[in-house]
Amino acid sequence: RSQKPSREARSPGQDAAVASNRPTTFRRSGRGLTLLGGTLPSMSGDLQHCVDLLQQMIRTLSLPGHEGELASLVANEMRDLGYDEVRIDEVGNVLGRIEGRGQAPDLMFNTHLDHVDVGDPAGWPHPPFGGEIHDDKVWGRGAVDIKGPMAAQVVGVARLLRGERPPGDVWVTAV
Repeated sequence: RSQKPSREARSPGQDAAVASNRPTTFRRSGRGLTLLGGTLPSMSGDLQHCVDLLQQMIRTLSLPGHEGELASLVANEMRDLGYDEVRIDEVGNVLGRIEGRGQAPDLMFNTHLDHVDVGDPAGWPHPPFGGEIHDDKVWGRGAVDIKGPMAAQVVGVARLLRGERPPGDVWVTAV
């Protein structure tokens, strides 16, 4: 992994991912990803699993250069979900693979493990590392960039294990 450039802390409002529950449709809104529909109690098992994983990820600090604990969490989740291959390489990248049928090229979903500093925690409406749900929004540093998408990739790709294998291998990587 190459050295990452430093990034400025963003405002707290940029880190609330909206979790709701009508038919699972995603829309990019000004401050994050919105799941259009319903309420948290009626979520599907996969969506609830994704929200639970997101909350664990938010509660796991992963500032640049200190991503090891989050890498272990992601790798263990992939193993628990039944990925065919999971490893953490020599520089701390997580690589998970669902084996395909060998009939198409591989497909890779890629994300990053680190997040920026929270800045002044007093400016947050909810604890930045709490992963708390308020008004159907999951709040915390990284909820939108990048732990929410990472949780969706890890859980979503595992669904490929429930039916016919994909034509090619599918990789989820977190660097």
